[in-house]
Amino acid sequence: MEELQRKTLEDLERRLQDLPLLHSVAAKIAVMDPSSPCFAGEVEELTRRDPPFCARILRLANRPGGRGLLFPILTIPEAVARVGALPLVEFMQSFSVLEVFLPRTLGQRNLWIHALQTAVAARTVANLCPELEVPPERAYLAGLLHDIGRFVMFRESAAELGEIDETMGWNSPHALVAAEQQICGYDHAELGWLACQKWKIPEEVGMLIRDHHVYDSSACLPPEVARLMRIVQTADILSVVLLVNSGLLNRKLQEQYPVLDQALSVRSWTPPIDAGALAPRLPEVDAESHGLAASLGLVE
Repeated sequence: MEELQRKTLEDLERRLQDLPLLHSVAAKIAVMDPSSPCFAGEVEELTRRDPPFCARILRLANRPGGRGLLFPILTIPEAVARVGALPLVEFMQSFSVLEVFLPRTLGQRNLWIHALQTAVAARTVANLCPELEVPPERAYLAGLLHDIGRFVMFRESAAELGEIDETMGWNSPHALVAAEQQICGYDHAELGWLACQKWKIPEEVGMLIRDHHVYDSSACLPPEVARLMRIVQTADILSVVLLVNSGLLNRKLQEQYPVLDQALSVRSWTPPIDAGALAPRLPEVDAESHGLAASLGLVE
């Protein structure tokens, strides 16, 4: 067993050795304080330093809204004012990951949609559960990165990941992890944990990524991580419900509720919010995540 563990660790290290670092802006954003009066100015300053970010953010700010644009947005201060500092931070975080993991297949695109949906849903749940005292922007980052290990697998082990998705027949997070362990010798959660250490992502996010498929681990985690974990696990389930139930949003709300309630009820844990409060938010989570995907160039 020790020899197998040694070879597995060597394989993990090899796969991460050439993994590009996240954009330096992402690391700076991760430690910024959104409650600071200087936050908007700091976001603006970070944006000014990077031409690709500038171009993407101006594109985002000039996307037609419900009332349309009265005049084009041509400067970064105008873009920050129109879009808002926090939405721009979320956009920059997503773009930083996109630079490393540009999707080239349908499976990779679907993984990106799932990551964005989970991020938006996690922020939504954090806003709906202020008693958990989890900053919504922290919930967004954790949701965006929760499956980062699968992104690494797509980059380094596309054939193995295809075998897991297409031939193993997994239908639950537990079965997915078991399939990855059987084929690869490790799972995406521990690979994501190692990637976070390389990228110097805040430890609480890395711990969540490591344990996000363990539904009875909250007692072993620091309280703030345990609260964040409940939010991201709920958001993960919400995204899966949207992805595997095509046409769900076209059904009446009273028909959507039992689908979400069943998904939340099969876990050996208690979500921080019930299906009755979440079901009405499904359309906005879906619309916002797909709008962000379009801004990032992931969908038309």
